[in-house]
Amino acid sequence: MRVLAIVFVVLIAALQYPMWLGKGGWLMVRDLKTGFEAIEERARAELGMIRGDEVFFQLQAPGSRTAPAALPAPGK
Repeated sequence: MRVLAIVFVVLIAALQYPMWLGKGGWLMVRDLKTGFEAIEERARAELGMIRGDEVFFQLQAPGSRTAPAALPAPGK
């Protein structure tokens, strides 16, 4: 009977681990609420955003014939 109780405790602990410490667990959700690193990373990856003090370089594949996009005038 005691062995069965120990097995259940180990099983419950194994099921709780991903919720608290695994990928997407409680610590990661808390980081989304308090930290800005995750928000910045998502804006960069999904929306292509950059900060004001950065320079963005876009490289084209050799042989591509697309015209460069017009840049807005400074200050507008």
